[in-house]
Amino acid sequence: MLIKKEFEDILKLKFPDNEFKALLKNTDEPYFNNKGYNWRQWQIKSEGRLTNAVIHLYKKNQKIEIDYDDHNLIKTSTEQLKKDGYLIVPNFISNEEIDKIKNDALKFDFYNSLDKSKTQHPNKFKSTEDLGPRYASNLDNRDIDISSPLGKILTNKFFGEIAKNYLGVKPYFCSGVYMFSTKIKKSLSINETKTLAQHYHFDFSHFKFLKFFIYLTDVDINSGPHVFVRNSHGENCIFPKNANDFFSYTVHPNGTLDGRINSDFIEKNYAPEDIITMCYPKGTLIIEDTSGMHKGSKILSGSREMLSALYTCSNYGQYNPKTQLTIDTNGKDIDFLRPVSKVWKQRQIENFKKHNKVSQYLKLKRKLSNIFLN
Repeated sequence: MLIKKEFEDILKLKFPDNEFKALLKNTDEPYFNNKGYNWRQWQIKSEGRLTNAVIHLYKKNQKIEIDYDDHNLIKTSTEQLKKDGYLIVPNFISNEEIDKIKNDALKFDFYNSLDKSKTQHPNKFKSTEDLGPRYASNLDNRDIDISSPLGKILTNKFFGEIAKNYLGVKPYFCSGVYMFSTKIKKSLSINETKTLAQHYHFDFSHFKFLKFFIYLTDVDINSGPHVFVRNSHGENCIFPKNANDFFSYTVHPNGTLDGRINSDFIEKNYAPEDIITMCYPKGTLIIEDTSGMHKGSKILSGSREMLSALYTCSNYGQYNPKTQLTIDTNGKDIDFLRPVSKVWKQRQIENFKKHNKVSQYLKLKRKLSNIFLN
């Protein structure tokens, strides 16, 4: 098959037929998530080339054009992102908008990142000391109205245009997360620091993606700044091959090593000026390709609040119906929102049934019983 040869030429590896067929099928229905495979091991094995090989498939019959008033802003921003892997946009939202988003967030359940089985209202953990280092919400326990402050920021046109021109294909909004992090008194165990992502790692939840982070509080060196390694994204990423370079690791079926990476490895392989500590005032937007090396920082004083949105080339990836939010589009079928759109949830359910994802199907059916059609 010619198209598979083109794919493997970019990948510079032989690729299993079943996985390739699944990829090819998804290019026709990118808003669905089908049978899962361990794609991450192939990203490591190919030294970051899987992303571009997959995008080659998704690009078929797609013509991408900028659809934004400030054409040059999108063009220059995308060029900077491709070069560095991140982009800073100061004063992206006002203090008034921040207050409205925070108020919207009070409607959702949050979980302690060290114990995801327990949910809590934000007013409770914000007013109590020494509960946990980070609380997060997948914003999934109720619908998000697209016209609400939270809905507007997660689905705004600037995000979509930047994502479209960076990815090179139509983007899809797949998830949003609200995070509240604070200083704690107790020392963290090894497993807890892994959970909180305070060691270098790279993301590969989807084939190609961008994350949009908005600081909702001022972030300085003491309040847990995000750290990113410039120009470490995609094929620029240097993957450790020695177990000694990991803080903790696992071995994939194809023999590749994966896990949390020691700072020594990063410091040996990247220049000091390329290790960027993101200290910025509230309202700052950080756009980042988190397939690059990054980590969180321990909070030494105060707290930090942040909102993130994930835009991808496809909904095929790390998908959990239980934690994927729902956008109420007021009955409209909006293409880039199909993975999370209320009007498309029924079709997502049928797709799960079709691919024999029984347990996920039942969970989603229960969650969306108000719109499920028997």
